[in-house]
Order: sequence, then structure tokens, then C-alpha cells
Amino acid sequence: MRAMSPEVGARRAKLRQRVLTVEDVAHYLRIRTSTVYKLLRDRKLRALKPVGGDWRLRLRDVDSWRLEMQRDWNDVLKGVDWAGPL
Repeated sequence: MRAMSPEVGARRAKLRQRVLTVEDVAHYLRIRTSTVYKLLRDRKLRALKPVGGDWRLRLRDVDSWRLEMQRDWNDVLKGVDWAGPL
């Protein structure tokens, strides 16, 4: 069994708590932190920002957004004419 780095262990512990930072969300979704900030700015992701604090996101809200995006993408793909010219 491979030893887990302290950083990975800390990330997993936060996931278990189900309250994430912007960096945690970026890592979880495999996107850049700047993209997470854009999603927050555009109010695409639900989050809480205590006065003077950092953004906090619930894992279930992130998962809900991700599933919604997957459904939207699947709907787009259903309408594509795969046999047609490019």
C-alpha cells in the first residue's frame, strides 16, 4: 500500500466533512481555481463567504451543479447529427 501525502490526507478529510474551499472544489472537479471563482461570480455555484473569510461550498451543492451540467451536456449530444457532414 502506498503512503498518502499529508496534502492528500487533508483533502480527503475535508471531503468527509463535506465543506470545501475553492481549492478543494477545483481539485475535486479537476478545473482551475480561476474557473471556480468565475462560477461563483456568475452565481452558478452556491456558496457561503463569511465576512472577511474565504468561500465555503457544500459538497452536495457542487455535486448537484456537476450533475446538472452533465444532464445539459447529454441533452446537447442527443441533438447532434453524428452522421451529418462536419
